[in-house]
Amino acid sequence: MSGLRERNKQEKLRRIQQAAWHLFMQQGFEATTTRQVAALAQVGSGTLFLYAKDKQDLLLLAYNEMLEETIEQAFRLLPPEGNVLDTLVCLFQSFFRLYQQHPENARVYVQVVALQAQAQRYREQALQQIERFGQQLAELLTQFQHKGALAPDVSVEQASKNFFALYFAILCQWLSGQLSFEEAQGAALRQAFALQLRGMEPQGEKR
Repeated sequence: MSGLRERNKQEKLRRIQQAAWHLFMQQGFEATTTRQVAALAQVGSGTLFLYAKDKQDLLLLAYNEMLEETIEQAFRLLPPEGNVLDTLVCLFQSFFRLYQQHPENARVYVQVVALQAQAQRYREQALQQIERFGQQLAELLTQFQHKGALAPDVSVEQASKNFFALYFAILCQWLSGQLSFEEAQGAALRQAFALQLRGMEPQGEKR
């Protein structure tokens, strides 16, 4: 019986996540209401609030799931023979493409994850997701290090954090209107990563 209850619970969560994502993409964060999400998910408003305490929680729930899929696909589709710069740019461009679907929603999501003081139910999940991505990125950088593309004394854990910080800064510049989408996910990302990589090259290759 407990197994059936858990399956029902997960099924309701899935419907709520999908309904929230659909409405946020269709109407935007501001125009979407929790009542609309509950109706589309075919659950009562009281039931909805057992899974998400407010609309920001619903946005986190929706984006966390989509980001999980984006990360899995991004690593799976990386070019097998790409150099380190092209590989990193390709990887992080996946996030830009996801956020481009609705920049208003992305702006709210990033603000809540990065700056929200009050505890949202799914904010910790988002932060853990970033941490796992950082670990995967460090593993990818280790592969390039073993191929001689990065100096042996480079800390791949710190390098992973540096690349994510550069990406996040450029993402915020785009979401705040300082850069166009094409500039952000193109030249700005590539130039920032290239400059970072110059300090990580093996000694004989530094220019």
